[in-house]
Amino acid sequence: MASGNTAPDKPQMISRRFVMGVQHDVKNGCQFIDENTVAWTAGKNVVVYNMQYATQKFIPASDTCEALTAMAISNNRRSLAVAEMSETPAIAVYDPQTRRRKRFLQVPEIGSREYVSLGFSADGRYLAAQGGFPEWNLVLWSVEKTKAVAMIPSNDRTNPSQDRRLINQCTISPKDPTVMCVSGNGIFKFFKYQDNQLKLLASGLGKSEPMNYLAHVWLPPDDRIIVSTDNGDLLLVENFEYRHQLPLSPSDGISIDTLIAHGTKGFICGGDMGTISIYEKSEDKELFRRVKTHNVGAERKDSDSLVAADDTVKILGFSITPPPSDECISIMTSNRQLYVLNLSQADYSKAEDRICDVVCQPFHAAAVTGLDVCIRKPLLVTCGKDRNVILWNYVTNTAEVTKHFSTEVLSVAIHPSGLHLLLGFPDKLRFMNIYGDDIREFRSFSIRSCSECRFSNGGQFFAAMHSTIIHVYYTYTCELLGHLRGHGGKIRSIYFAPPDDTRLLSAGIDGAVYEFSLAEFHKVHDHNCKSISYNAVTGDDTTVWIAGNDRKIRQLSRIHLDQVQDEHDLRNCNAACLAQALGLKLLFAGCEDGTLRVYNTFLAEKTVMERAQHEKAGDTTHTGGRTEIMIESHPANAGAVSRVAVSFDESVVASVGEDGVLTLWDVVAPHRGQRKEVQFAEEILIDKKDLEERNRAIADLHEKVAELKQRMEHQQHKREMKHEETLAELKEKFAEGRAKQKQLLDKLLGEKSEQAIRFTDALGDMEEKHRQDLQRIDHEYTAKIKTLEDQAAKLEEGIAKQIKDHEEQKQLAADAAAQAAEDAARSYAQQLREADEQIDALQRQKKRAAEEAEEITREIESETDMEIMELKERYEQRMKAEQDQSSHLKTENAMMLGKETVVKADLDAKKEDIASKKNDQAQLQLQIYNNERDIEALQHELAERVDTIADKVKRIYDLQKKNEELGKFRFVLEYKISELNEQIAPRNEEIEAANAKYAEMEFEAAKYLRSNDELVLSIRGLKLKLDGQQREMEKLRKQLSDAHEFQAQLYTELTELHEEPNPRQVKEKTKALYYRHTAPQGSSAAASSSTKRASTAGGKSATTDDAQRDYNRTRDYMERTVSGLKKKLIKDSETNRADRSRITGESVTLIKEINELRKEIGRLKQQMPDGAPAGGATAPGASTVGPSGTLGATGASSVHQDPSVLAATQKEIETNRVEIQKMRTKIEELEKSIQIRSQPRPGSGAAGRQLPPISVSR
Repeated sequence: MASGNTAPDKPQMISRRFVMGVQHDVKNGCQFIDENTVAWTAGKNVVVYNMQYATQKFIPASDTCEALTAMAISNNRRSLAVAEMSETPAIAVYDPQTRRRKRFLQVPEIGSREYVSLGFSADGRYLAAQGGFPEWNLVLWSVEKTKAVAMIPSNDRTNPSQDRRLINQCTISPKDPTVMCVSGNGIFKFFKYQDNQLKLLASGLGKSEPMNYLAHVWLPPDDRIIVSTDNGDLLLVENFEYRHQLPLSPSDGISIDTLIAHGTKGFICGGDMGTISIYEKSEDKELFRRVKTHNVGAERKDSDSLVAADDTVKILGFSITPPPSDECISIMTSNRQLYVLNLSQADYSKAEDRICDVVCQPFHAAAVTGLDVCIRKPLLVTCGKDRNVILWNYVTNTAEVTKHFSTEVLSVAIHPSGLHLLLGFPDKLRFMNIYGDDIREFRSFSIRSCSECRFSNGGQFFAAMHSTIIHVYYTYTCELLGHLRGHGGKIRSIYFAPPDDTRLLSAGIDGAVYEFSLAEFHKVHDHNCKSISYNAVTGDDTTVWIAGNDRKIRQLSRIHLDQVQDEHDLRNCNAACLAQALGLKLLFAGCEDGTLRVYNTFLAEKTVMERAQHEKAGDTTHTGGRTEIMIESHPANAGAVSRVAVSFDESVVASVGEDGVLTLWDVVAPHRGQRKEVQFAEEILIDKKDLEERNRAIADLHEKVAELKQRMEHQQHKREMKHEETLAELKEKFAEGRAKQKQLLDKLLGEKSEQAIRFTDALGDMEEKHRQDLQRIDHEYTAKIKTLEDQAAKLEEGIAKQIKDHEEQKQLAADAAAQAAEDAARSYAQQLREADEQIDALQRQKKRAAEEAEEITREIESETDMEIMELKERYEQRMKAEQDQSSHLKTENAMMLGKETVVKADLDAKKEDIASKKNDQAQLQLQIYNNERDIEALQHELAERVDTIADKVKRIYDLQKKNEELGKFRFVLEYKISELNEQIAPRNEEIEAANAKYAEMEFEAAKYLRSNDELVLSIRGLKLKLDGQQREMEKLRKQLSDAHEFQAQLYTELTELHEEPNPRQVKEKTKALYYRHTAPQGSSAAASSSTKRASTAGGKSATTDDAQRDYNRTRDYMERTVSGLKKKLIKDSETNRADRSRITGESVTLIKEINELRKEIGRLKQQMPDGAPAGGATAPGASTVGPSGTLGATGASSVHQDPSVLAATQKEIETNRVEIQKMRTKIEELEKSIQIRSQPRPGSGAAGRQLPPISVSR
């Protein structure tokens, strides 16, 4: 997309590649398009930056735009609205994905030149726009229809305000798109769209005191609104009515300038001092709670070198990533920086870590005043009023080195090698070395207020200007080669002219352009035009280009510098800087209206040559008209373009402006040809100390690596041994598992064979059943088919009969229809004849009406002709009078032209006189300036003396006043001491009551412990019974499983016997089976009975043993519990005894300190000449012994004390200590005042002395 004004038939010369800067005064000027893309305003463009790939795309403003004032994005991220300032302000709506303009909203009667705020509805179909000063109209737009549906003034028309920041924000309710909210200085209103107009709702903040409402935000899904003020209050508005102030609002006097909703969780606010607070919903009465707080300003002071210690940061705008993530917010600050904060991953507990990431790069925080490009490296350097110097890499689009200085940097220049810098400061010029990540001073020169400095193309020289003088130095020795003088005013631009560095061009505000020779240090050629102040100069081998304040660029010849070859009009602005691409024959001019213009110098030189050839040939037919050499114009900055520079290979153009924005342009001129690869230098400077430190660090790292390798090998050996042991264990476990799995497999195979037998039997049964069911179903369906065939025959007979009846009815219906059609035809013919008659009547009526209309038309035409004739005569008379007047004016004009020539001659003479007087005036002003400086220095010295005397007098008065206050404070101390003595006795009583309560609680605790022990014993008995029942159940389960196994075995043997085909084998197997299971019946019964008796006896013995073990275990547990309780009792007793002794000691110490203070107060009273008797301080001191003794006795008598009472006592002791410290401080001040009063006062009696005189050095 073209970013400039280029004719359709002309190719584009440059295209915008990267922008580093932000326009911070745009409302909501930073918006998230998706999770990885953020858009912000810079100059007259919207920058769309992809954070993942670090690429930028641009949306240019319209040609009539003067500046961008506000921005908004819809919830679905399909529409981006940008407000443009102009004579008739407009709103451009773009598609953020394609960057194409969808709508252009403009209404002429807005009554302002700008929109201060924009807001989309939830569905993106409507847009609210708040107009600016002076009428402050609120406009509701239908985006789909590109139409303003309603408009209403937001301010009070009866009492208009002159505040140009009266209204701050307008929004649309996310729940009801017909409701809008407007907030500002003393304004908070709701409007509703009804009956095709906006109506003011009788709601808002009611009768509350008006404040400056800086921002507001709707909280979905309710109709709640959070409103912020300039003193840090957060107000809750619900259902269009003010409820209350949030209990957790800061209210600390720090303004909250912006708010944003955090989905349905809560909201985020930010404002002055760079503070960001995150609030979330809560279920308590406070509604919201502050969960996180972060300070962006403190983070930048800790992490960035771009911020000074006295800079304050203000949060100006938020934007949150679109749903469903809602994880990141973009932050725009008042120092023109952009940050991204990840809410889910940020660690707020670590204050030393940065939790905000810079978007793109750190930018300049103020206007950029200096720019220069390196030759051997892809570097360019900038400096600004924010006292920062930034070294940029224009290939990678990154900032490599940043440096902050304590004073403003006026100018900057970089050496062609990229290793040195020149920085101009108000007090000196500094020669700096560029190291890998730092810039350090090498040498300084006493050149003050150097606003322009430059290295030569080869780097062997550098020039710096101060006022009207240019100083030239040799770079490698910093030796002064000479001075270049001649300008009568301040120099604005210097330039080393090609082809070598032996000539230097300069231009100043005195209208002079000089070409100096560095070999002889004198002027070679000059050009003077005192009516013009020149801003910039550049040139090549034959031509010099200069720009001044007359909105023109002049073309001069190097040979005849005093002759202007051609002038090129800039039309509507002045050029502030110039840069030239010598190989491409292009001239770049940065203008005060923020545009970067490209000119064709080849065409200009060709036109000059053709004109010279015609003049030489004596061709008088050649008109010598001017040729338009401007190719294109691009909007670059919101303010003036202060500097322009071209890279050595002429592939990149850099421009900076007063808005702090750096723009990189790619030169894409078609005559440039194929771009060659440039091999840039890679060497850097490094200090010897830094190199040694780095070598030491590398050696230390090598040692650490060797040590780590040894540790890793040792750990690897340990891990291998451990792995071998683990592998052996795994092998054993695997073998055990394999054996178990094999046993399980055998068991499953047996079960499988049993299931196969059962399945075979079941399959046979099912087949027999299926065969029987199939025969039954066959028989049933055969009977059903026969029945259905009989029914089908009967139905066929009925159908034939119904068809015959239908044919007869059809014939009767056809006859009736034919008769009805004949009747309808006759009726339609009758109606047609009636309609024809009506049409004839209407035609006759129409003919009569036409005749009447023709008659009326003829009458009107006759009347109109008469009026036209009258008007014609009237205007002919007026024209004749005006012709006479015109001839008279022409005569007077001729006379005035004659007078004008005379006046011009007088004016030229007066101009020469004025010029000479201006020179005299400049000399006088210089003398006046020097005298004023001397007067200021003397006044400053006099003011310092007066201030010193006043300070001393004030000090004396303050000391006297403090002395009086100490006299009053003495009585306050006595009263407080007596109160403390009175408070000690009630405290002792409280301690005794707490001890009694503690004894009761101990008795109840012992009671609870006894009951608990009984419950534990009963529970253990129940558990023993339960365990016995479980063991009995396990025995029954085992017997049942044995019976099942015996049954399965018997079933298997019978199955095998059934499948045996040989009868003889069947007989033998049957006998064996019989003898195996039934023959030894008696023996087996006896064995079983003996087994039962043994099991019964064993069970009884086992039960007795289990009871004995449980009893022993319970006894051991009880003994351990009792011993533990004894130990705990002893430990608690020791703790209480230590607390009692500590409290007693502290109380004694406190009483001693109070008595010492009383003695000091008495001693001070005796020293004061006009003080009261000091005997009254001893009685309270004596009374303190009693309470102390009471406290000690109470503490000694109490065996157990309540911890809450001990904590209260400890807190009271700490309070008393603080009070004692304050008393000591006051006593020291009292002693000092007594010493001062004891000294003789100045000027009193013979001992009076006057103050020593104030020295000039102080």
